[in-house]
Amino acid sequence: MKQIRFILVVTLLCNIVSCQAQEKKKVTDKTFQTFLDKFKPVHLPFNYKKNNISCIEMTAREAILFLNKEESDLLITRTVVGEDEKGNEVIDEEKEDNIPCCDFQYQLNDSVLILCTRESISGEEKDTALVVLNSFTLQGKLIDRGIVGGATYYYELPVFENNSNFILFDKNNIRVFYYEGSAASKEFQSAVYYINYEITLEGKFVKKNKSEITYLKQPADFYFKYDPRLGDDPMNEYDF
Repeated sequence: MKQIRFILVVTLLCNIVSCQAQEKKKVTDKTFQTFLDKFKPVHLPFNYKKNNISCIEMTAREAILFLNKEESDLLITRTVVGEDEKGNEVIDEEKEDNIPCCDFQYQLNDSVLILCTRESISGEEKDTALVVLNSFTLQGKLIDRGIVGGATYYYELPVFENNSNFILFDKNNIRVFYYEGSAASKEFQSAVYYINYEITLEGKFVKKNKSEITYLKQPADFYFKYDPRLGDDPMNEYDF
């Protein structure tokens, strides 16, 4: 009889611990699911330049919790030069929100999710916009990050002098195209090359190989967005 009571007590305690663990996991999953719902599912293969996806801003808490951002990362401080009523130079600072936004998602395998975010970095001479692929466990833990697109905007040059974009051939293989404002001659005004990357089954981003450089007839910023009229843009060859 005592043995039966002991088994019942142990079973009851195990059930309580199990329920508490499941409840805790459920709260964590719910928080991550709310975050996940902001990302649009996509079908592969996928040419990022040809697909205009609306970006949904995440909350500052989500950026800190899931992307490991610091509070300082989520604010941009800009120096503003102006004049007062007497014409004297006044230097002031303005702060702006710098919250990443949610782009698209797909599931790599039974244990890894890929989420695409858009982010930005502000400097004294330039702003850099980034497109980042992030790998997560199904519980919302960040595994790895890979920058696969973006553009650099110099304040003194109102163009995207350097920019990049990417193609997902399948769940594991990425090709990132890098457009640069270097000219080989008067005939060519920019250049492009690509690097192939692999996402491993564990969600790690691995650099594979780099292509030769190809020279382009237009300035690099012409290739920042999809334009079917640009016959020398190598990304236009991928019709998906």
